[in-house]
Amino acid sequence: ARCQEPYFGAVGEASCPAGNTNNNTPLVLNMAACGCADPPTVPPGYQRSNLTGEWSCAPGFAGQAVKLCLPTADCTAEPTLTGCIAPVVCECGDFMDEGSRQGSVSGSMSFGPALVGGQITEEDID
Repeated sequence: ARCQEPYFGAVGEASCPAGNTNNNTPLVLNMAACGCADPPTVPPGYQRSNLTGEWSCAPGFAGQAVKLCLPTADCTAEPTLTGCIAPVVCECGDFMDEGSRQGSVSGSMSFGPALVGGQITEEDID
């Protein structure tokens, strides 16, 4: 079995198990691995490994990058990246003035845990 245009990838096959003599034995399936080209422009939040070709979330983003090959109305494959989001800070601490003067503000501010996909988590934050 081959990938149908506009998709492409490794050819799949089905075969009988070695030494099989039973008509009711299911075929051994090796499904075709079909995909599409990468998006023409990479949206913010995503990066592709030059070594493996795998997609991942860019630094500062969280989630699991997934490339989808969505069919369009004119039967082309639309490569789409999904799964990476920018975390939302749950709270902001007080501003600590560290030497502000006229025309210039200098200090620090603490931020609370990050909200990612409706849950508080910081495990994917770099």
